[in-house]
Amino acid sequence: MAAVATISSQALELPVPGVYRLAALGHPGLFVRHCDFQAFATPPPNATEDQTQLGDFQLFMRPALNNVESAVSIQVLNYADHFLVPTRQNPDPGVIGRLGVDTTPDIDDASWLVVPGLADPTLISLQTLSANPKFSGMYMTLASSLTGSCAGQFAPPAGDVYLSEAGDLVAQTWQMVPIDTPPPVNITVQATNLTHSINPRFMGCHSDVRIDALRQQCGREAGTLPPPGISCPSQLPH
Repeated sequence: MAAVATISSQALELPVPGVYRLAALGHPGLFVRHCDFQAFATPPPNATEDQTQLGDFQLFMRPALNNVESAVSIQVLNYADHFLVPTRQNPDPGVIGRLGVDTTPDIDDASWLVVPGLADPTLISLQTLSANPKFSGMYMTLASSLTGSCAGQFAPPAGDVYLSEAGDLVAQTWQMVPIDTPPPVNITVQATNLTHSINPRFMGCHSDVRIDALRQQCGREAGTLPPPGISCPSQLPH
């Protein structure tokens, strides 16, 4: 019989949507991150390491995709169309419920019930709302194992992040650490007063950028060849 955790009946105030790191209670220096589409908890890069990895730790906590009250979905900030879900593609052999990120998630797989922390009610635990019966009631958990394609980059106490039944309460309790990074937003473009730049690969024959290039390159004295990709017409546009 699965272990049953005692969950506080106190009301849990959900965070407003925002960008956070998820810190492991048992190892405060470890944070949930993705690497090669799999979830780990590792230290963030130090000042001498690749700072672009910082985006792997930035998680946008938003209202759940399945609209369940008191639930969230966890969107990866640096791959904004990816959500934290139980792995469905190339799971590690023998591991049930390994977490990863997916660009087309099932809305229940991508939704998490936020409950008071199983080991500390001032923090949080995250219970999957996946409709898959083998994941029913399981919690996001820091494992002692290191598996997957990125495992060689890390060392204990870093570990995999996966789903498991309530039991290792410390490994299933997380602290939300807010970070000052703008969340993903829906973009509305106004047609007037819009300034934009165009990659030269997409310069069509009617592009203002291309016309400017023609004027600059083809207005030189005769006998000067334009650079590759510029073809001078007999008459420049005005």
